[in-house]
Amino acid sequence: WQTRADIIMAALSITEERKKTISFSLPYSGNTTSVFAPKDMVIKSFADLSGKRVAVTRGTTNDNDITKNAPGDAEIVRFEDEATTMTGGGSNQVDLIAIAQSLVDLINKKNPTKNLEPKLELRTATMGVGMRKDDVEMKAWVDEWVKKNLANGKLQQIYKQFQGSDLPQ
Repeated sequence: WQTRADIIMAALSITEERKKTISFSLPYSGNTTSVFAPKDMVIKSFADLSGKRVAVTRGTTNDNDITKNAPGDAEIVRFEDEATTMTGGGSNQVDLIAIAQSLVDLINKKNPTKNLEPKLELRTATMGVGMRKDDVEMKAWVDEWVKKNLANGKLQQIYKQFQGSDLPQ
């Protein structure tokens, strides 16, 4: 069974690896991802992940960054989607979580005793609409749509509604 789509627009970060297989629109958003832990836990470097269980969403840039940088005895716990990663990070299943700040805000709101805060910044990513490689007409149309909806504030309004903060520069 194969699903086909003309575009994908779901917090898809623009990476060099992804550019090899799909095209991206102009950036329309962004976020910073970090390793988060309870406030009282001391984490100053990737070496401090030693012996810890770290939640990530499988196949994301966070998964790649943690896999590349964590010491061999860190246990990377991969969840299939952001929702289950958030559940794992908000419970006692893991010690730390690698995710975006806006999602940690939701975890802390739901479970204030976790008191998660950023410990190690992983990356700041720009988001773009993904589409078939070299579809020039689709890219032109989507780029124009992004420009228009950034200028008129619609993308800012949507981001604020769902993320609770202003659209990153």
